Amino acid sequence: MHVTEHITGRRVEAQAGRSAQAVVDTVVEQLGLPRRTEGGEVIPYSLRIGQQRLEASHPVTDDAELDSELGREVYGRVASTLDEIEAALDSDEPAIHLSTRLSVARRTGALPQRVDEIQKAFDAQAFPAAATAAPTRRRPKYLRPAIGLGLLLGFFVWLFWVTEPGTANLAAGQESDAEVTHLQGAAEVQGTISANGEVDRYTFDAAEGDFVTVSLLSNVGQFGNFDAELSVDGPDGSQVAYNDDFNNLNSQVSFEVVEPGTYTILARALGGCCVGDYVLVLEFSN
Repeated sequence: MHVTEHITGRRVEAQAGRSAQAVVDTVVEQLGLPRRTEGGEVIPYSLRIGQQRLEASHPVTDDAELDSELGREVYGRVASTLDEIEAALDSDEPAIHLSTRLSVARRTGALPQRVDEIQKAFDAQAFPAAATAAPTRRRPKYLRPAIGLGLLLGFFVWLFWVTEPGTANLAAGQESDAEVTHLQGAAEVQGTISANGEVDRYTFDAAEGDFVTVSLLSNVGQFGNFDAELSVDGPDGSQVAYNDDFNNLNSQVSFEVVEPGTYTILARALGGCCVGDYVLVLEFSN
């Protein structure tokens, strides 16, 4: 038995006797068709044999056709978006500004292999330092004894000056926690976690239906890398998004706004352990 799929124009084999829903699920997965719209709505598919439209539980015993007008539209938009992202990456356009569009494309479920390939190219361009720094940070090899001793001494200096309770650095961090910066729409901010335990707060206003992406890039600046931890609280104070491991040491969250109002971004080092420079990027789509 075969199924002719009208979005891609391909004809694929299907097991006879399975339910219409099982056949639809198999074809959608096999061909990388969209499961949802960019806004998150489930896409309906229609399976037909001749003029008969099959219900989900009907057994499929003959060649069938699968189609969805909405699926066709979403598939075309995702393919076009991925073409534009690839072209931008090839021309060395700043990749971080493409993250929202890539997240929205991934959300549809369409063309997953191509999305993964572009994600790898995107990560390599957007986070080059973290890609090389992570192995060195986690698995240092062939260190000379003198270097090892220096690192050990450096650790104890850091432990005393940065993490010791009651130090000036810790007090400065607590004072900065009271500061809040309001972002007017999409923004890119350079900041510094300058004391152990410091949390930098940023607020922004969002409307219902906005798709928000926040990135915290911690592989920049003179202090080197720290492991970023990122969360977003909604207008009622409850947490709506959290991440500490999007790409090596960097963090990123994406979510659709359900409740309009003022949201709060909390940027910090994982566990409050470290200091360093960062770049915070706020992006919107709808």
